[in-house]
Amino acid sequence: MRWLLAGCLAMSLAAAPPQAKDCIECHDTVNLERFHARSHGGLACVDCHTAIKAIPHDEKLPQVQCGRCHTHEAEDYAQSAHGVARRKGNDRAPWCTTCHGPAHDIVSTRDSGSRVAHKHMAATCGTCHPKAFLAAVVGLPHPKWDARPLLIIQLKPGETATKEEFLNFLDGKIAKWWMPNDVVFDTIPLGATGKIDKKLIRQRYEGYHWPETLAAE
Repeated sequence: MRWLLAGCLAMSLAAAPPQAKDCIECHDTVNLERFHARSHGGLACVDCHTAIKAIPHDEKLPQVQCGRCHTHEAEDYAQSAHGVARRKGNDRAPWCTTCHGPAHDIVSTRDSGSRVAHKHMAATCGTCHPKAFLAAVVGLPHPKWDARPLLIIQLKPGETATKEEFLNFLDGKIAKWWMPNDVVFDTIPLGATGKIDKKLIRQRYEGYHWPETLAAE
């Protein structure tokens, strides 16, 4: 009986999932103290890396599926321009960590230090194109369609660009029906919280006249 109990205990210990202190022996670039203070700090490594059952594990692991916990956010992402591009096989389309930052260092969106906090959102979105400082899209009345997107770009100081440059940059990254019908270069107003003031942008472009060739599309 003693040997049977010892064998059962050994099996239960062997089946126990790896703990963070075990993982950190190889993944020493992760600062555990800092991680535990972040949004995901209460989770075990295997809560996200579900394919890991024991260590050492396979060198190449499946991509973490954030939607297992963030269901609604994953549904929104799937319907977004980035999600559509991903489904069409564009591996360069932004993923969760592209905007939120490294998974081990993510903080709440309500935290002022978050990359997707309102005051940082525009700067984060503007990093995809090297010449863009800020970018905003608003839907405006169109002579053929009810409304079509107008892309407003605030360039980084000293940069110059053409509308064709940005349209070519977006081509293939977003669904065709989300492609802006025109691009203008302008300063982008921000509200008191640092969020892009789309209401003011719409007022600024009230009565906007689409270029004839674009309006006819």
